[in-house]
Amino acid sequence: MNSNRNKHLSLFRSLSLLLILFLVPGPGLSKGRTRTSRQEPAPADIRTKIDSLIRLRHIGKNGLGIKVVSLQDGSTLYSLNNEKNFAPASTMKILTMAVALEKLGANYRWKTELWADGPITEGTLNGNLYVKGYGSPYFLESDMQALAQMARNAGIGRIRGQLYFDDSYFDGVRNGPGVLPESTSYYDPIISALSYSFNFLSVIVSPGSRLGSPVLVELSPTSSQIQVSNRARTAKARSMVSVAYRKSTDTLAISGNLSLSSPSVYRTYKVFSPENFFACAFSDHLQKEGVKVSSQRPEAREVEPERSGFHRVAVHYSTPLMEVMRIIGKNSNNFIADQLFKTLGAEILGAPGSFEKGAQALGRYLGELGFKPGTFQIKDGSGLSHENQLSADILMAVLQRMYFSDQLRPIFVDSLAWAGMDGTLGERLTSTETQGRIFAKTGTLSGVSCLSGYVAAPRRGDLAFSIFINETLGRIRAKRMEDAIVSVLADE
Repeated sequence: MNSNRNKHLSLFRSLSLLLILFLVPGPGLSKGRTRTSRQEPAPADIRTKIDSLIRLRHIGKNGLGIKVVSLQDGSTLYSLNNEKNFAPASTMKILTMAVALEKLGANYRWKTELWADGPITEGTLNGNLYVKGYGSPYFLESDMQALAQMARNAGIGRIRGQLYFDDSYFDGVRNGPGVLPESTSYYDPIISALSYSFNFLSVIVSPGSRLGSPVLVELSPTSSQIQVSNRARTAKARSMVSVAYRKSTDTLAISGNLSLSSPSVYRTYKVFSPENFFACAFSDHLQKEGVKVSSQRPEAREVEPERSGFHRVAVHYSTPLMEVMRIIGKNSNNFIADQLFKTLGAEILGAPGSFEKGAQALGRYLGELGFKPGTFQIKDGSGLSHENQLSADILMAVLQRMYFSDQLRPIFVDSLAWAGMDGTLGERLTSTETQGRIFAKTGTLSGVSCLSGYVAAPRRGDLAFSIFINETLGRIRAKRMEDAIVSVLADE
C-alpha cells in the first residue's frame, strides 16, 4: 500500500522535496511517512462533508460544478454537475498550458528574426533591415538589447535603407473576445506577433531637485514611439499632478505640481500599437549600439524570403516555454496566455495565428481526450471571455492527463500556484494542513470563481479536483467556499 502511494506522490517530490520537508511540517508529502490504517481513523465520507458545506453556506447547487478524483485508483470521490458547462475564468489556462506542453514541448522557444534585402559590405547594409516577430510573450529590455547587438555583430554599422517590422505571424485582431477595445486595464492585454514588455508602459513621476524645476519622468521600457509632454513642476504646495496617456498621438501629458516631499507617482498604461512600440524601441537600441539608422519611423512590411537578395541576419530565441508557463499558472498572466493561444493556432494550423485557430487547436486536443465538438466552447486562452464554457469533467481529464505523464507532470505542477506559498494562492490556504499541499489554478471573473488542481492528501494520497462557482456569491464568499472544499480534501 505504502509503495503504491509513494509511486504516485513522486509527482510532488520530484518538484520540490526539500522545500516541502523543511517549510511544510506535518502530514502530507514528507518522505518516509507511513500509513497505518489500524492507528488512524478511516477518512469520513467526502461527499457528506462537501454537501454539508454547501448546505450550511446556503449556496444553490445549480451554479456549482465540482469533481474530485483519486489519482491512485481513478475513483470519483465527489461529483456535482460535473458534465455541465460553466465559465472557467482563468482556469481556462490549465487547458492552454497542457496543450502547449504536449504540442509545442517544454523547451519550445519563440523566435524573433532579423532579415535584410541587400548585402552587408564594409559595415553598411545596402538595403533595408526587417524585424519579424513570432509572438514571443516574454520579450524584455534585455532581449531588445541582445537583438540590437546581434545586428551589430552581424557587421551592420549603418543601414542605408529603412527599418521595417513584420508582425504577420498573427492576424490583426489585437483584443480577445473578452476584452473591451478601449480598456486600459493591465488584465486586458493587447496581442501582437511583435510584443515588447507585455505591451505595457510603466511611468514614474518624481519631484525635481529643487522648487520650480520640472518633475522627473521615467519610462519603462523606453521607446521613441512615446512622446512626453511635461508641464508639471516641483512646488511647495500639496501635490496635484496629472498623468494622461493620449493613445491617438502616443503622448504622455504630465501637468500640475508635485511637492518636494511627495512620494513618486506610479502609472501603468497599455500600449495600443505594440508593433510600433517594439520597432521604435529596436531602432533606439540599434543607435545605442552605434548603428546608424534612418530618422524615419519604422513601417510595416512583410519579409519575403523567396525574393532575390533576402537573407536572414540573426535569430533571437526566447526563454523556454517551461519557464514562461510559471508566469501563466502562478500569476495568471492573461497576456502570455493569449499570446500562447495564438501561437498554438499558428503552429498547429498554420500562420497567421488567430483566436479562431487557437480555439480549434485546443478543441482538437479535447477531441483526443474523448470530448466531442459542441460539448465545450473555447474563445480565448486566458479565460477572460465569459463565453468560454468547460465542465468539471473536461478539466479533470486534462489534470489527469498531465499527472500521468512522467515527462510533463513536474513541469505542469510546478507552474501552478502553491497554496500559502506563491502566486495567486500565496495568501490563501496558509494553515499547516494546506500550505504547500495544494497546487492549483485560480479563476475569477464577474460572477465567476473557480479553482482546479491537485491535493496531496495524507491518507487518500494524491487527488485532483475541479471547482466551478458561477453564482453571484461575491468574490470573498466564493473563495472561502473553494478554500473550505479543498481544506476538506487536504484533511483526507
